[in-house]
Amino acid sequence: MSGTKVLEPGSVEAVVFADASGKEYNIGLADFTIPGFKGDPRYSKFTARSKTDSPIAGGFLGTVKVPTDEAIATAQASLKEELKKTAVEKARAQVPDSVSFFPGSMVLKFEEVPQDLSADTAASVTMRATVSVFFFDTELLTQKLAHTALKDYKGEPITLTNISTLAFTFLDPVDNVVLADLNQVRFRIDGEALFVGRIDEKKIIAEVAGKKKSDFPSIITAQSNIKRANAVVRPMWKGTFPTDISKISVKIIKE
Repeated sequence: MSGTKVLEPGSVEAVVFADASGKEYNIGLADFTIPGFKGDPRYSKFTARSKTDSPIAGGFLGTVKVPTDEAIATAQASLKEELKKTAVEKARAQVPDSVSFFPGSMVLKFEEVPQDLSADTAASVTMRATVSVFFFDTELLTQKLAHTALKDYKGEPITLTNISTLAFTFLDPVDNVVLADLNQVRFRIDGEALFVGRIDEKKIIAEVAGKKKSDFPSIITAQSNIKRANAVVRPMWKGTFPTDISKISVKIIKE
């Protein structure tokens, strides 16, 4: 709605069944009206249409072999696991480099599809899954976790090197997660986080260029992400760094 104007009519999906058995009720894709509205203005305004991938089919009259409830439950459980694996693989394939994804941050809604019974010796069990995935900006998430886990962290550039090993868990049952209201989605992230400070090599080179070697300790002290640093100037009798930044290199050693 925009004011009193309808921009997009409302809609709802429903599973429909024929009111009698038989192949003659397999009508494929069809449009429907609501008989109860006949003679009412709503009769022409409320319509139903088959989804293009869901023709009305499966009607049968005769003797069929039906799997037991236990066999159906086992097949459905197996299908759910396969659908979860497929969803995780597809989600990982679509994640940009700047974004992180946790398998636990998926919301899967399963829907049973009516069985297609026939005179065949085998019965099929079908399920439909709707998947919603929460992705996180890796930089922002890293900073949030660093502020929580590191007492002395003040917003310096930092990398969470093992972010993929952390576990994401919704605090509320997944079925209660309201995707339309992100402010109400509650979750926790668990695991042993390994943070590594990012070092701006270009900044260090720019700051030492032309400076005295004796100034090096104070320059490095200002870089909170560096634990320890040594300066080597060649030839060894020179007491200053080159003014030409192309002649200065930084080697990072991770401990």
